[in-house]
Amino acid sequence: MIVRTRILAWLLVVGFATTARAELTMPRLDRIQPIGGNIGSTVIVEVTGPDLVPIDRVWTDHPGITVEKIDDKKVHLKIATTVPAAVYDLRVSNRFGVSNPRSFAVSHGLTDILKSGKNQEFESAQLVPMNAAIAGATNGNQEDFYRFPGKKGQRIVVDCHAARLESGLDANLRLMSRDGRILATAGDTYGRDPMIDAILPDDGEFWVAVADLTYRGGEPYRLIISDRPQFETVFPSVMQVGKPTSVRVLGRNLGAGSKSLPSTGNGPGLEERTETLTIPAEVVETGRFPQLTPAIDHSPNLTATTATVRGFHYCPTWDTISARAQPILLVDHTVTLEQEPNAQPEQAQKVTLPAAIAGRFETAQDADWYELTATEKTQIVAQVYCERLAGRVDPVVTVFDDKGNRMAEFDDYGHRVNSFDGFLRDPVGNFEVQANQKVRILVQDRYRRGNERAQYVLTLRKPTVDFYPIAIHQANGQSGSTILHRGGATTLDLVVHMEPQMQFPVTVTPISLPPGVHAKATTLVGNVRSTIVLWADESADANWTGPIRFLATGTKDGQTIRREVRAYTRIGNESSSRPTRDLMLAIREQAPFRAAFTQPTITAQAGQKLTLKVEVKRFWPGYTGKITLQPIETGGNFSLPNVEIPENQTSVDLSFEIPKNVSGEFTVSYKAQSQVPYRKDPKQPVAMTLFTSAVIPTTISVPPSK
Repeated sequence: MIVRTRILAWLLVVGFATTARAELTMPRLDRIQPIGGNIGSTVIVEVTGPDLVPIDRVWTDHPGITVEKIDDKKVHLKIATTVPAAVYDLRVSNRFGVSNPRSFAVSHGLTDILKSGKNQEFESAQLVPMNAAIAGATNGNQEDFYRFPGKKGQRIVVDCHAARLESGLDANLRLMSRDGRILATAGDTYGRDPMIDAILPDDGEFWVAVADLTYRGGEPYRLIISDRPQFETVFPSVMQVGKPTSVRVLGRNLGAGSKSLPSTGNGPGLEERTETLTIPAEVVETGRFPQLTPAIDHSPNLTATTATVRGFHYCPTWDTISARAQPILLVDHTVTLEQEPNAQPEQAQKVTLPAAIAGRFETAQDADWYELTATEKTQIVAQVYCERLAGRVDPVVTVFDDKGNRMAEFDDYGHRVNSFDGFLRDPVGNFEVQANQKVRILVQDRYRRGNERAQYVLTLRKPTVDFYPIAIHQANGQSGSTILHRGGATTLDLVVHMEPQMQFPVTVTPISLPPGVHAKATTLVGNVRSTIVLWADESADANWTGPIRFLATGTKDGQTIRREVRAYTRIGNESSSRPTRDLMLAIREQAPFRAAFTQPTITAQAGQKLTLKVEVKRFWPGYTGKITLQPIETGGNFSLPNVEIPENQTSVDLSFEIPKNVSGEFTVSYKAQSQVPYRKDPKQPVAMTLFTSAVIPTTISVPPSK
């Protein structure tokens, strides 16, 4: 057995010096290359990162993407013809656990081309066909040159997918004629990714240059050169539940039946066609947000933009190359379109509660005014969905009374908790109105920009019972995954965004866990974050890897809301996190120890002093080290003490007082840490390594005071 061999080795070298390590080994997937492929092909993907080999299995979140062979760090992926064009997660697992995901794009109708490696000069540009997807990586301060055939009047799109697929590349594009004349350039079109939209002036060959503005080199990209239909956005990006909605779909090369729009000064104008959208049933039933892509292409960093959106991703079936997706917001009431002119207070568009207004800053300096007359004294919640719906501006909301006095102003919104970053540029807030009071609401971009992508949805309504729960791995400040050792425990961070002006208990329960793994129902009371503790039996399958799921339930004023907990992951060491379709768990070899409260449930009174016992069972032979216990966020404003279990001891008592004027159910747990003797490779010396676990929790029930 691996653990016993490791400990015996440690006992033999007690007299030798050891080094310190941080945490037990976890596989980390830093980079994949290439970062996409076409259906019907087999793509050899090279994976890079520490502690990946030997790879036992590659995980994807679509059954049509399968592994034909694993050769060291090269994975042969076969993409079935039935796989929709979208962006998928790729993970690897081995004896240490399962890695974080990396994004892999799947397209239809493109020819996969590998960069030749000999195309760093204009004269040696690599020849590629139209409708090609080129898999490349940058070479420091050198450029990559490609040439392709084109015809006069042909509309082409040159789109560099990099940051959208979690590459560190900050690319720049140039489109040139045969004589080197620059026809178009692009920088940050989709976040950090550039895109050129051009109509070719002549028949012949044209050149594309890809440059890395950071000169780092080695960063992968997927360069698409195409004249096929490409989706850009839809308007409106909001729908009423239960009602199919006709939307304007904007894009390029949309073909017969489309309408050409005027140019806004950045390449040719977009084209438009009309389509009808229907709502996926799972969105209404469970509050899920079906993801077509984790890629956020309107922000410099991947963000948690859809964490607080009730809706779904839409991408038309005719766009099979870009893997772009438009978030669509769902509301329970009628949707209103913004009516111009409304750029001045006296032109304010009249609306009534509840309102969902689809607006757009069509030109620079545009501003939109709305007027509302209250029928009763009430609180009104104002939200602008812009960044959350792929809008390209930074909106601000200001509320005025009928005399022009400023009543309120709202700006950025969202939670940042450990590895989760949900802070957004969308304004959210609330204000009070009196009966028959008239108010005007101004929505404008902070930088007064305007174009067809500068769209938003303004909602005005009374406070609503709803919430948005997410779960993310515990690795703070870096990419990671959730690995649970047999007999031990680990945690997930839980973050809940409440609708403004709402405060009620939310209980999270497991709905899909593997055999031998347990989690208590965890209730959040009056706070936005908590922790889910997972623990495994000593007999749990040490080779199990797969997705787990949780359901959150909240009740207020007789109304019960159920929401499936959404999965998120940290992206590298950046201050950003993004959604992932699956919350993955790996069970591996035996934990060094197990800590648990001796009483799994307790009933106590507000103001009562409690003394609880934590017992520890040490599994690794010869391991006797001390264990420090730090309280985990529980809600209820409990003042839990820091304690430690001394070396060679098996328990500790901790005392605290239940706060006065609290009631409800509270899940209490502790982070448990200890230095343990560990080595991941039998050929390496033993190192004292920090092992972080959790105390198997207790639930404290506090009845209301009489």
